[in-house]
Amino acid sequence: MSISISEDINDELFMDTLSDCSENCVALISDCESDDDTITPIQQSNRRTISSGPEDDSSDDMEEDIIVNDVDVWTVDDAIVQLEPYGRTSSINTMPRDQKSEWEAAQLFLGDDLFELLVTETNRYRSQVANKYKEYKPVKWVDVTVKEMKKFLGLIILMGQVPKGDIYDYWSTLPYIETPIFPKPMSRNRFMQIWRMWHFCNNDILHDKSDRLFKIREVLNYIQDKFQTVYTPKQELSLDAGVIPWRGRLFFRTYNPAKIVKYGILVRMLCEAASGYICNFKIYTGSGATLENTVLSILDPYVGFHHHTYMDNYYNSVHTAELLLQKNIRVCGTIRANRGVPKNLRDITLKEHEAKFARKGQVLLHVWQATKKRIVRTISTIHSAEMVNVPRWSGTITKPKPVTDYNKYMKGVDRADQHMSYYNILRKSTK
Repeated sequence: MSISISEDINDELFMDTLSDCSENCVALISDCESDDDTITPIQQSNRRTISSGPEDDSSDDMEEDIIVNDVDVWTVDDAIVQLEPYGRTSSINTMPRDQKSEWEAAQLFLGDDLFELLVTETNRYRSQVANKYKEYKPVKWVDVTVKEMKKFLGLIILMGQVPKGDIYDYWSTLPYIETPIFPKPMSRNRFMQIWRMWHFCNNDILHDKSDRLFKIREVLNYIQDKFQTVYTPKQELSLDAGVIPWRGRLFFRTYNPAKIVKYGILVRMLCEAASGYICNFKIYTGSGATLENTVLSILDPYVGFHHHTYMDNYYNSVHTAELLLQKNIRVCGTIRANRGVPKNLRDITLKEHEAKFARKGQVLLHVWQATKKRIVRTISTIHSAEMVNVPRWSGTITKPKPVTDYNKYMKGVDRADQHMSYYNILRKSTK
């Protein structure tokens, strides 16, 4: 979240030295679906780049050498996949007292215990600052209350709906830019006091600085726990990445020239395919975790329930599919040619709408010539090599079943982004 701040308080916002970092830090990432996508390095000195993606995926070549050359394990004999029944019942586990009240629904995820945490750490941080900086001691300060913190967050959300050029404009009395609602719950000076001291952790007990999200770790854990306990999703899940726009100073800021939002904080999200409900998420911090471990970490709370997870070719590989099978999670999605695809399916020439497949146990690889110039490779531990007829405006075409189901269930993260865009709280700020 970024809010425009006048220059006279910029130094105060960065008085916390634990939040400060070098300005010349950026990560270069790609999560594009095309095998031919290229990443252009940022031409600036002292900037850390990750040319192969945000996670270390150096194991691909090794996996290719082991699996691709062993053609004997792959067969063209198809098999009917025996799918296990879903191990849970999709439901809302905690119902609001008044099901027609938006506030009651919001409290399922934003309880008073969260606001109490924010109030405690904000007041504590104000005390730490007053002890460290003498100029703050004479400034009048009244401890923040839970009620005030709710008003404060409400105003921030409202600012996203009423964009203005400068934060002070929200309290302006000029008739052509006045918005009367803002001065009613809180004065401008009080809002700016809280904004400068808003904090999420106790700086005095921060020991593990290897966690680059330690400043917000408690809040992240709280929200993730709520997402996983309030609602039980349906069997079909989708895994994809989203970006929080950010051009400020941040060590793990990422850059992807192929996306509309080129700079930002990369968030991998696991969503229910039908509704877009966010089941789990993981923020990329450039910590060096492998891509496979990242996928396993996001799916860990849903191990053992026989979920069907749909992912694009950035996350899929033959080895990952086999690992997830052992954890009772089945996958389906597109796959890149160097992620364990046997050579006879990599170097292949097909006619338009023709398909070939290979199977190794429960892992199915399917290659389909979608158009004259476009070939689609899919991996699935859910489907057999079935072809289905799909009506088009120009007539009926035949597609592999994994392709049609991938198109049907891969939109969960897009739906989540769509829902969040209706009440966007992001605002551009001046540098």
